[in-house]
Amino acid sequence: MLKRVISLLIAAAVIYAGWHTGETLLHYYQFNDAIGQLALFAGSSTEDQLKERVLQLAEQYQIPVDSETVTVHTDGEVTQITAPYTADVKLLPTYTYEWKLEPKASVVHIR
Repeated sequence: MLKRVISLLIAAAVIYAGWHTGETLLHYYQFNDAIGQLALFAGSSTEDQLKERVLQLAEQYQIPVDSETVTVHTDGEVTQITAPYTADVKLLPTYTYEWKLEPKASVVHIR
């Protein structure tokens, strides 16, 4: 009986950690894809306009990005965007892991 309870507690902990890790990864991949699309279709947008859009996307995908860490560089042919952040992933109800993630996009525009 005690063995079964321990097994269930371990299974619940694994499911809990997996759920929160999966949710963090889902938001990361969605955000990374969105900034890739933003870089691809940047057109004649200025760096400030692109940075503002990155911050809007971060809010949309629940990404805790600091505006100071977002970098956008355009030079006519290349658009590069990086938006590093640290996600707090709850692996257990009493333990949170700080996961450093760095979504980035680099696109070469062919004219």
